[in-house]
Amino acid sequence: MSLAAAHPFQHSCSGDAAAFGSFSEVVDRIEEFLRQTLPVIISKLSGWAKGKRHNEKFMAADLSKELNFAATDELFYFHSEDPENESATRTLDYGTYPTAHLKVQGWTPNAKKRLYGMEAKRLPTHSSTIEQADREREYVVGDWAQRKNPKKRISGGIERVKECLHAEDLKRAGMIAFVQREDHVHWHTKVNDWVEELVQTPIPSHQARWEEQDKLSLCSVLGPRVTEFSSMHMRSNGSQIQLRHFWLELLNS
Repeated sequence: MSLAAAHPFQHSCSGDAAAFGSFSEVVDRIEEFLRQTLPVIISKLSGWAKGKRHNEKFMAADLSKELNFAATDELFYFHSEDPENESATRTLDYGTYPTAHLKVQGWTPNAKKRLYGMEAKRLPTHSSTIEQADREREYVVGDWAQRKNPKKRISGGIERVKECLHAEDLKRAGMIAFVQREDHVHWHTKVNDWVEELVQTPIPSHQARWEEQDKLSLCSVLGPRVTEFSSMHMRSNGSQIQLRHFWLELLNS
């Protein structure tokens, strides 16, 4: 069911608009759209071609097209490579923005109001043994080989959220994992082991502390190849953010 069909409509000078009591309700609907849509469109996605793994950007772009195609009748859309700074040197893979028909507490958010955001990562992230030392843990933390360096780059998925380099303006956001080897059970254990190591041995370049709540908790298996997890994170600015993790199994079969 579309977001528009799920809510009552009211008349406005610009036409009918779905009315929500809060932005939190809108985010509820965006996440429900993802739960309903990802198990359906996963059959249209591929992580491999002729025995070789597709790269992260290729799969992220494909997913963006499929999400927007499925959201044609919704009150939001997914903007790819959403800039996080004015120079656009850092981008979020997907920023979710309102259409002109969305109303929240009686008013229409402007076109630049980001409602939700998602970052996408491959599992495993690295493509070669040479990359493995630096990129193996990139879903959580990047540049692992440089972890003792106080000037280590902040390049990991969850790491960037905690350090307010991604989704600083949001209280809730998401992550997509393109699982290209093993399965969600394997990676759930791996990711939580990596978080546990950060809890036990902090990294000097991090301002935000890592805690047990940073670990992923299984929410539900949405289909044979889609799994949802949840985690809570304290950020470097003292605020908290909830992440929903949607893992898509795109194995070479």
